[in-house]
Amino acid sequence: MLCGYVMIGVATSGTDSPGGEDTKTRREGTEETWVSDLDTRRGKTMAQKFEDGVAYRSIITLAIMGTLAIIIAGLLRPNSPQATSTIALQAGSTAPNFTLTTPGGKRISLSDYRGKPVMLNFWYATCPGCLTEIPGIQKFYATQHTAGKDAVILGMNILDNAQTVAQFVQQHGLTYPMALDQNQQVMTLYHVNSTPASYFIDRQGIIRSIVIGPVEDIALQQHMVQIS
Repeated sequence: MLCGYVMIGVATSGTDSPGGEDTKTRREGTEETWVSDLDTRRGKTMAQKFEDGVAYRSIITLAIMGTLAIIIAGLLRPNSPQATSTIALQAGSTAPNFTLTTPGGKRISLSDYRGKPVMLNFWYATCPGCLTEIPGIQKFYATQHTAGKDAVILGMNILDNAQTVAQFVQQHGLTYPMALDQNQQVMTLYHVNSTPASYFIDRQGIIRSIVIGPVEDIALQQHMVQIS
């Protein structure tokens, strides 16, 4: 009985549990599959990081090249609008001098009126706002001239030729002087971006106020009193 028990015990201890070998194989296969998937994901992540890095470096390179191109273009064209000063004139600035011609061919300069209050009025014949304000400007000028005042109003035509301006002056009965800024040099000098535009300059040649758009009659009187 004892021998039989021992033999049975030995036989039992030397035998694996049913299905043990298959379970071990499945576990090893699962582990290998999990490791393989992990390596695949890591490979994709590294590839994505590499692609993102390449794209980022490409964007930075293009930005640097674009900046350098702009700088080089500015250096090669120092007289281009991008390289010139864009600081606009304002109240308190000295009015830049200029010389233009009248419709009759006479040369006229701002310095000719030094010591007098001057209104520079930028306009052209088909400008709607200009047509609105011109009757009031003419009325004010005529009143000042009749009263013996030395106020000066200088019409700065920025577009029309001499014949067109002369006809306009005659049709509207204008008596204040006109200057032709056909190349828009003075317009650029004064940083005029729209019309009508009026600059009120005192007796010392200092700009005291600027009006963009039509000048109303009361405002015109106030600005002229300020510079007189």
